[in-house]
Amino acid sequence: MTSAGVTVTGWLTPAEVETVLRGCSVYLHSASYEGFPLSVLDAAGAGLPIVVRDLACFEGSPLLPGVSDPEHAAQQVRELLTKVPALSDSLAASAQLAAASTNEAQTHALWRAYSAVMETAGARRR
Repeated sequence: MTSAGVTVTGWLTPAEVETVLRGCSVYLHSASYEGFPLSVLDAAGAGLPIVVRDLACFEGSPLLPGVSDPEHAAQQVRELLTKVPALSDSLAASAQLAAASTNEAQTHALWRAYSAVMETAGARRR
């Protein structure tokens, strides 16, 4: 990968991740299989436009539809770098994902889920 100009960083501290992301124009997550990755949340938190593969873990997220192959990924990155509407849509999706991923938002979502379970359990006892 390094011969192709790809920088391989290895593990980074949270501060180092922030520094690297601040130097990026677009975040491309290219893994072919993964649960919902924290790196995508880091990129959203940094306010980056995000390109992801078409994976089940991203279904239901505000991210733009995933890409299916390297050519599609390259096309989407080019559009984000050259077309204002595409960039605006992707930045809005990143902001929405970042807002939904704060500790407060996650606590509220977990509370709603637990409340719904407890309500259902209570209804079954009656």
